[in-house]
Parts: sequence; structure tokens; C-alpha cells
Amino acid sequence: MPDAFFRLLLLLREIPAAPQRIDTCTLAQRLEAWGRPGDAFALLDGFLVRHPADVAANFRLARLATNTGEQLPRGEAALRRLISAPEWERASGRPSRAVAH
Repeated sequence: MPDAFFRLLLLLREIPAAPQRIDTCTLAQRLEAWGRPGDAFALLDGFLVRHPADVAANFRLARLATNTGEQLPRGEAALRRLISAPEWERASGRPSRAVAH
């Protein structure tokens, strides 16, 4: 099941109208839970190339690095981008600014 879910969401990312941010962050969180942090990092990397300022994806990258202890410098850089970013409104898939601090 996890591999089928992973393939489905990867296909959804290719559809321009699909809610890419929510699918990507959810999938990255699931991949981490399934013990596949390398796949989660790769997924977030691909998304952040296209959407480098995305709040939820940067937050997920920082959390993934913290939770796994892997790629900590990248996680720290993502967190610093969030803290230095202009204000954003808390919304579905986005953490509050206080959570990022």
C-alpha cells in the first residue's frame, strides 16, 4: 500500500491543478513514518526547486531533518528561511509563525 500511495501522489504532482503543496507535505510525512526519510528528502527537494518559498514544505524539511537527525544543516537553513520570511497567515498545511520559532 505505501508504494502505491507514493506512486499515486507522484502522478498527482504532475497535474497542474492538483493541490501540490498539501500532497507533497503529507506524503513526506508518511514516508518518514514508514521509515523512508531519504525518499521524503528527495520528494521535498523536488518540490522546493519549483516552490522555494513554500512555508509548509520548508517547515516539513526542517521537521524531517530534526526528527531523523539527517541533513541537519539543510533543516537549519529551511528553518532560518522561515523565521526570516515576511509574515504569513496560518492556513491548512501551514504552521503558525510561533511554531516555526
